[in-house]
Amino acid sequence: MLNRRAIGLPVFVYGVRNMVQQGTHKTAFRSPRCQALSDYWWNLRAETPDGVPTRAMIDPGQIKPLLPYLLIHDLATPGKSVLRLVGTAIAERFGLDPTGRDYLEFVSPERQADAYHHLICTATHPCGMRVINRARYQSGKWTVAEAVGYPLRHHNTDAPMMLFLDDLVEEARYDMNQQEHPVALFHIPEREYLDVGFGVPNPREQDDDGNPITRKEP
Repeated sequence: MLNRRAIGLPVFVYGVRNMVQQGTHKTAFRSPRCQALSDYWWNLRAETPDGVPTRAMIDPGQIKPLLPYLLIHDLATPGKSVLRLVGTAIAERFGLDPTGRDYLEFVSPERQADAYHHLICTATHPCGMRVINRARYQSGKWTVAEAVGYPLRHHNTDAPMMLFLDDLVEEARYDMNQQEHPVALFHIPEREYLDVGFGVPNPREQDDDGNPITRKEP
């Protein structure tokens, strides 16, 4: 069994004592960092009467080892997903810091509508989402990463946000053919919705790559 203390990741004790919380145990994360973020979010959820934590509740001091791998998507503006936080490990992959920019700028035009669809569905339903993504960056780097996201809301406006952790699960590889765009290829071979107490959306039977969407329910 993974000893997260031994590798410097935070360990949290669950505070939710109901059937909903048990749903997190059914998700088999490949990345221990994804598991650690999931544990942390569920503890925030236990402190939130309506089950959706605010961004202001996040204490960076409690999750220092996870910070380089975090993203916060701000979905307050319809049709946009503004990146309010981008960890240094993710910025390094992009070859730039995209903080403050619309995430959809980094998605190929044919995928933009589907990418936004999944983000806004999970943020507003609300539910969590886990994906395996394969990307090729402008530098020639190819990566396979696991990402898990959970809903947040603005403290003052209740506008929807998503907190993600994105961590490599395979060693990166490189080629010499640089691309014009920061992310030249982006493929999602696995996607699943995670029930956080409100059920899961059922917008379609297949995701944007034609794969069945798995629904993790308590």
